[in-house]
Amino acid sequence: EGDISGRFIGAMSYISKLTGEKYPKLDETASKALAYQSANGCYGKDQEPDGWDYWGRQLWGQGRILTGLAEYSMATGDLKAKESAEKLAQYIISSIPRWDTTKTGEQWFPNYTNTLESMMLVYKLTKNPKYVKAGMQIAEFIPDFGVYHAHGYLIPGGFIKVA
Repeated sequence: EGDISGRFIGAMSYISKLTGEKYPKLDETASKALAYQSANGCYGKDQEPDGWDYWGRQLWGQGRILTGLAEYSMATGDLKAKESAEKLAQYIISSIPRWDTTKTGEQWFPNYTNTLESMMLVYKLTKNPKYVKAGMQIAEFIPDFGVYHAHGYLIPGGFIKVA
């Protein structure tokens, strides 16, 4: 639900900022991706009705597309991407009270760190403190460091210190 396209959009946006060049495939991919946002803000099929085992994993893809949209908007000034990122961030924020807090094992916490990273990028894009507040809520789901597989911990970089 956004993992691959979000990674591509985010990485190419960063490259575009570094090089100062425009990449038509980046603009095309971002434009096409925007069409997949649901009315409630999520991308693709909302898997909440399917239960946490599916919906919790969907957070990963939602976080990746949110990161990509935020990076794209920061790199290009694209207002549609910014609006879409804010709508998706609001969907995630509104869902936090329904997250299954019993699912904190290795297969779950990378979804939280990934979503934390994307929320902090939306804060960077908008400067709206509600995204920091949401990031702090998400950080509560992340277990102590050194307990689980490392890649999920490495995603947020310095953002945990900000929250």
